[in-house]
Amino acid sequence: MNEGHQQRDMLQRISKCAEALRQHADRLPGPEPESTATLMEYLQQLALYADAVNLSSVQKIADQVCYSLARPGGLPSRLQQLESRNYSLAAEWLEQLARLYRGGLPEPRELIADLLYSFSLLEQAVGAQRVEQGGPSDLFDEDPVATSEAWNSYVQDNDPFVDDPGFGHLFDLLQRTLSHATELRADFPADPFFQDPQATGTGSVDMLAADPGRGDDGDQNNQD
Repeated sequence: MNEGHQQRDMLQRISKCAEALRQHADRLPGPEPESTATLMEYLQQLALYADAVNLSSVQKIADQVCYSLARPGGLPSRLQQLESRNYSLAAEWLEQLARLYRGGLPEPRELIADLLYSFSLLEQAVGAQRVEQGGPSDLFDEDPVATSEAWNSYVQDNDPFVDDPGFGHLFDLLQRTLSHATELRADFPADPFFQDPQATGTGSVDMLAADPGRGDDGDQNNQD
């Protein structure tokens, strides 16, 4: 398979998964089991192809969404709403990554970690609910994201997308992702690890919570 054909095939797979994921999010809490199984198959194939072309961010999103889709049991209404938003954001990030891939631009891996962190927060809430119902005592025993670099995410000072005409959309998507993660943190029970700087979340979420305007002038402040 030549490079051009490989790229077209990858872009088509990302587009198909993003659209299917968005439809799944819109149908929550009641998508048909068959459609969920089909979406998981799409995502599993996407993860394999992304790994083959070294698109690690696409692979991580696909794997994380598959993990969430495979979770047994239903969720309370509030958690269903938050999970639906997670899926919608994941679909948008897949589309954004497709644009970057088409343009030959690098993946914003640190920013993707913030999306993965929002999934991790939701898994913490699900784990807390299981504990209340007599489930596993370890909130993170089934969470592959809890030990990932998502906990150590940060926004780069030297922005590789400063000359990218699509940066406005990327920045808006990042802001909405961080806002969603901040809302998740405020909504859920107190995290037993909240005093641990390595486990309380991403640096970019903390900066946004402390200074919502930092995204606009953070670089200037650093220079000062």
